[in-house]
Amino acid sequence: MRHLPLARELQRLSRQQLVTRLEAYNSGALKPTFRSVLALLEREALPLLRQGGISGRAEWSSDDGTFASCPDAVAMVVDVLSDRGFLASYARESVIVPVRFDAATGRVESESRPVHRFTIRFEGTGEGSHQAALKAMEIAARMAEAKTATATSVAGATAARGSYSGPMGTPAACGASSGCAEAAQIAQRALQYGSSSGAGGSSDDVAGCRSPVTMSFLPQHLLEREARLCAEQVALEQRHEQEREEQQGWEEAEEEEEAAYGAYARA
Repeated sequence: MRHLPLARELQRLSRQQLVTRLEAYNSGALKPTFRSVLALLEREALPLLRQGGISGRAEWSSDDGTFASCPDAVAMVVDVLSDRGFLASYARESVIVPVRFDAATGRVESESRPVHRFTIRFEGTGEGSHQAALKAMEIAARMAEAKTATATSVAGATAARGSYSGPMGTPAACGASSGCAEAAQIAQRALQYGSSSGAGGSSDDVAGCRSPVTMSFLPQHLLEREARLCAEQVALEQRHEQEREEQQGWEEAEEEEEAAYGAYARA
């Protein structure tokens, strides 16, 4: 399966080809047509996109003569929308339009005209709000978990190495222990954050303070999991790179073998 490309390679190649096509549209003989397509998008498609800002979907139909005069106009529309972050699909339909009526015979003459339909999708306001709500719920769950873990660690350090006293949580009887000093700093930061955000609460209620925000936004086990996933991703990329190098070496060896066989056959 080494001959099959990776998804990110296809994405990078498609993006490079898109940029190349846009540069070709904006130069040479296609430049006037490209300007007409941009004006058409601004005149007809942009109002529909603004109307569909909440739903994230728009249907645009056009019978403009630009599409009939230049076969590349459809590709220009799709490329421009793709470059601006939209997902566009295209379909060509034919519509029967009456053009002439004979009053004496009652005959109606019709002709078929092409209609170009574009379906445009993008991330709407509603979808973004939904994703933001899910993200907020995830953040709240992580903060609650981190708060519990931090309160437990602070309480353990306090019981083992010293105690906190005073109205502002000033550490007392801590001695020279570095662990006690660290626990004191954690509690002090927690209390400072609670007072600055208007959270209230007593100085002894360490569990009620939002100390995880001042220390670390994510719990330790989530940070370790993220680091492990990153390391696995790096290792996977290195393995893919090694496989590509091996494949390239095999291809070069096959080419050399074919060249040697050709030389031997000619001799």
